[in-house]
Amino acid sequence: MKQSKFSWLDAITLGAVLLFGLFYFLSLNFLLLENDGRIMEAMIKAIIVALLVGGSAFVAKQLKTTEGRLLSFRFCYLLELTFLMFFIIFSISRISEFSHFFGVFAKKDEIRKDVISNIEQIEGMYAKYTEYANLRIEKYNGQLREAVDNKNRGFRSQYRELGFQDNINDNEQINNKIRNLRFQLYPSNYDEKRSADTLWHTKARHTVDDWLEWTFGIVNVISNVENRTMDRLNELTGYSEFRVKENDKEVEIADNFTYPLSFDNVKGMFTEKATSTMFSVIFALALFAMMLLSYCFSERDGKILGKSRKFFVYKNILFKPPSINNQTGEVLL
Repeated sequence: MKQSKFSWLDAITLGAVLLFGLFYFLSLNFLLLENDGRIMEAMIKAIIVALLVGGSAFVAKQLKTTEGRLLSFRFCYLLELTFLMFFIIFSISRISEFSHFFGVFAKKDEIRKDVISNIEQIEGMYAKYTEYANLRIEKYNGQLREAVDNKNRGFRSQYRELGFQDNINDNEQINNKIRNLRFQLYPSNYDEKRSADTLWHTKARHTVDDWLEWTFGIVNVISNVENRTMDRLNELTGYSEFRVKENDKEVEIADNFTYPLSFDNVKGMFTEKATSTMFSVIFALALFAMMLLSYCFSERDGKILGKSRKFFVYKNILFKPPSINNQTGEVLL
């Protein structure tokens, strides 16, 4: 084999392979949205496909420049055409999956609307829970003050049921009881979790609105929004299950916190293979053409052919194999 030098044509070929692999990975990342280990699986498949596409073009180019003394010229030429045909057939067969990313991206506005509807629920849920918790505290405070007022009028049964003690200031006892209920409804980690969810909500909105963030981050948002929202609803519901008790008897009347969740089915837009767009097909074909530039403009061994590069580019395109004079070893065109 000739000692090959990395040329600008090779750089174009490598760049085309990398671009093809990147968008192929993004397409698989969408298609495999519901799979565990999605990113690794998409990455491995994209690397394999990119290596097969780029590798076949590279091997065809290397065979084209093979010196006659190493292998039979006819065998090399046949092998070269085999890899070239493999490149063409395999590349075209991958256009559909390669185009999936662009098909989904074309629905970006529709997806954005549904995703925003889904992620906004977590903020609405916190607002509703704050309203719920504050209303419970307000009602319990009214219940306690009513008991104190009734005690002052000589009716002490409710006062005793709510756990008041005669030797402690009533207002102090009310404040302590309200503080205890507030702590149960707003645990020590409540503010931390709400801040984390608010930050996540802000980042998710940015991901949905920014096209670059959307390209690489939208799958994570869609994958996490349902589980994150449901987990937080379960936690808030768990907080609300607390009831004030005195002497093992519930003295507070309240309902558990509820919040209706409804998620638009966005995942189907990513996991169902999208129709190829005109842009994606043209872009894929352009990348394939770039991968073949190094092959098309590579010279065959001058000792064997003795002809100009330009002439043999046309010969390769027309697939006209040269013949060899068995007596002299001369290549006949």
